[in-house]
Formats: sequence, structure tokens, C-alpha cells
Amino acid sequence: METEAKKNRLVMDSILILAASDSMTELKIRNCNYQQLPDIARFNKLNVLDASNNLLGKIRRQDLQSDSLQTVIFTRNRIRRIPFPKDSKITAVILESNNLKRFPRSLKRLKHLETLNVSHNKIFSIPDLSVLPKLKDVDLGYNNLEYLPWNLIKRTDIHILILRDNPFIMTESDKETLQKLSEKREKQGASLIY
Repeated sequence: METEAKKNRLVMDSILILAASDSMTELKIRNCNYQQLPDIARFNKLNVLDASNNLLGKIRRQDLQSDSLQTVIFTRNRIRRIPFPKDSKITAVILESNNLKRFPRSLKRLKHLETLNVSHNKIFSIPDLSVLPKLKDVDLGYNNLEYLPWNLIKRTDIHILILRDNPFIMTESDKETLQKLSEKREKQGASLIY
């Protein structure tokens, strides 16, 4: 496995050196054991950045600075912090299976964000995300959330909201309300999974 990651990294490093900076729109640097993202600032038309299955611990703000970047996928890394830049055009963020203990506050800067997956982390609280008006799909499952994010649950514009496998502290009234809202969403073609 280690040898395969080294081979992948050598190939990817060569591609990054040789690639034309004005033509690359999608960059997949998976399974390369990167501990830090390589310099991608010159790829000014990059729409999708997928750095899944690496050893990334921290992402630098300049790594996400591209004006064209729309989708960021950092699944199965070791990320604890990630600073998103202001005025970003990012619409999808996948941070599944990392080491996040706190919800990245800089996510609230992403006014165009539609899809958010921070499942399989260690997050214990979620801020009010009403500042993200375009948010449609949210996965908060498999974290350490104790309090229901009612601000998200009550939003009718969220199509999919996944909350399962969190140690929520719920009263009987909360459970009843959640069940009713789940049934109502289902009739509207939306999903609330808890």
C-alpha cells in the first residue's frame, strides 16, 4: 500500500509539473500520501479539487484561493482545520472522515455553498447556517452532536439532511417533532435522516 502511494505521488507530481496551467479544470490527487497540498495556484481554471485518501492535516487558505474552484473533496484525510477564503465560488465541500472536532467557521463564508458533507468526524456543535441561503444537501452524520440543529431541520429549502448516529440529547417532544418533520419532508420529496 505504501509503495502504491509513492508510485501514485511520483506520477501525480510529474503531471502537476507538466500540466498546462490554463487548461486543467479537474484535479484528482488521491491516494498519494500528501501531507500538504502541492502548489496548485497556477491552475486558474480549476473547478474540482479532489485530494481524498491522503495524509493532509491542515489546508492553507491559499490552497483554496482559485476564483474558479467550485468543488472541494478532502475525504479520508487528517484535517483538523480548513480556512475557506472570503468571496469564494465554492458550491460543494466534502470533508467526510477527517479529524474535525470543531465545525469550520470559515464555511459560513461560502455564500454559494449547496452541498456540505462533514460526516464521520468528531464535531460536537454546529453554528447557525442560515447565512448559507443556497444550502440544499447536508450530511452531519456520525459526529458527536448532542443538540439538534433545529435551524437546519426547520429549513424547507434543504432537500437532504442527514443527522444519523449522533449522541443527540432529545426529549420525547423533540422526538415527536422530528418524526413529524421527517414525514412532512418525505411528502415534499425531501429527506430528513436521523
